[in-house]
Amino acid sequence: MQNTEQQHQDPDSDSDSEEVYRMTGAVVLALADCGLETTRLRIAGYFREELAISGKWSPGIMRAMQNVIDMLEILPDRDKVEFHRDEDGRVL
Repeated sequence: MQNTEQQHQDPDSDSDSEEVYRMTGAVVLALADCGLETTRLRIAGYFREELAISGKWSPGIMRAMQNVIDMLEILPDRDKVEFHRDEDGRVL
């Protein structure tokens, strides 16, 4: 992932990004645990709801969450999911 100019200026941005990535993983696991789809738009929706809560998050976390939303919403729709395989040929 490329670092933005803003990330270079903000020394806390790496830890903010790591926290948001952990949150993203937790969201995916929670959605899956509830039997819900883990689509990119559903995940982006979770972050939009969190951003709407005034004063809950630091400015750095808010920027990182907005970056996640932006990335998820610009990804192209895919008709076919490409699976990844490990060296034994098992689907990951």
